[in-house]
Amino acid sequence: MKVKNTIKLLILTGLLIFSLSACFIMPEEAPVLPPPILSMPQPPYFVTVPVARGAVRDMSSPMAVYIPSMEERLMFTQLDVPVLGIYVTVGDEVQAGDVIASLHMPAIQQELEGLNRRRERLEFDFTQVVQSHNLALNLAEVSGTPVDDSRFLSQRIELLDEMRTLDTRIQYLERRDSVRYLVATMDGTVSQATPFVDGMRSRSGQVIATITDNTYSAFVVRSHVAVHMNIGDRFDMNIGPVTHLMEVVDPVDIGFPAAIENHPEAFLVFVDVPPALRPGARGNVHVIFDEVEDALYIPRAALRRSVYRTFVYVLEGDLRVLRDVVIGIEGTTVVEIIEGVYEGELIIWR
Repeated sequence: MKVKNTIKLLILTGLLIFSLSACFIMPEEAPVLPPPILSMPQPPYFVTVPVARGAVRDMSSPMAVYIPSMEERLMFTQLDVPVLGIYVTVGDEVQAGDVIASLHMPAIQQELEGLNRRRERLEFDFTQVVQSHNLALNLAEVSGTPVDDSRFLSQRIELLDEMRTLDTRIQYLERRDSVRYLVATMDGTVSQATPFVDGMRSRSGQVIATITDNTYSAFVVRSHVAVHMNIGDRFDMNIGPVTHLMEVVDPVDIGFPAAIENHPEAFLVFVDVPPALRPGARGNVHVIFDEVEDALYIPRAALRRSVYRTFVYVLEGDLRVLRDVVIGIEGTTVVEIIEGVYEGELIIWR
C-alpha cells in the first residue's frame, strides 16, 4: 500500500514539474500598441521680406588713401650711438633747417673745440707776425736801414701751413659732427615721431621722425573704379562716421606726378577746409554708376537666377509660388524689380 502511494506521489511530482517548465517555453505574446494619434501637419516656416519702394543705386565704395605730395623720413646714419634728444612730437610745425634730434658724440665735439681754439690762436699769431713785419718795414724806411724779410716770411708760411692742416682736420670733424643732427630739409608737419627714452641708442632703419608737406595733399583711389572718376567730378567720401565732399583733380596740378598709363587712379581733394589727417588715413568714396529714386526693390539675396530665367519665390497663403521677374538696377544690397511682383508682397528670402 505504501509502495502504491509512493508511486502516485512521484507521478504527481513529475507532472507538476513538467507543467511548470512548460510555462517557460510557451511563446511570449506581443504587446498591445496604443492607438495612433492623428495630427495636422504644420505649415513650412519661411523667412520673408516685403517688396518695398524707394531709391536703388548701382554704386561702388572703393578705398581711398590720404597721401601728401612730399614726405621726408629722418633717420640717423651713425648706428649704436647714444641719442641725446628728440625735440619734436606729432603735430609740430617745423621749418627747413630745424634740428629734429641729435646724438651724443662728446669726443668729436671736444676735439673740435680744441682745434677751433688752436685755429684762433694761429690767426692771432699770424696777425702779430704781419703787424711786426709792417712795423719793421716802416722803421727801415725811416732809418734807411734794410730789413731782413726772410724771418717774417718764414713765420708766415709756417703759420699758414699749420692753419691749412688744422682746417682740413676741422672740416673732417665738422662733417662727422653734422651727422649727429637730424635736420628738417623742408617746411611741414611732424606726422610721426619716436618718443625719446633714457638710454636710447640709434638703430639701423629706425625712423626718428616723419615730416610731411601738407601744402599739397590728396586722397588717391587705385582700382578699376577710378576709370569712372573724371576730373571735376564730385563724390561723397566717408572718413569714419564723417562724410566729406571731394573733387577729382589732375595730380600734376597739386604737385603729384602724372598718372601712369594703364594704371587707373584718381586723385581727390577736399572741396571745403580739410580736417587734420595723417598720411595713410583711409576713406571710402561713394561712386554712383546709376540710380532710380522711386522703384520697387527686394534684397539681392532673395533673387533667384537660372540659365534662362530670373525669378523669386512669393508667399501666397501658406504656399511658396515661383514668380518670374524683370529686374532693373542692381545695387549693392538691393535690386530693382520692374515687373513680376507688387509692393507689399512677401518674398521668400530663405
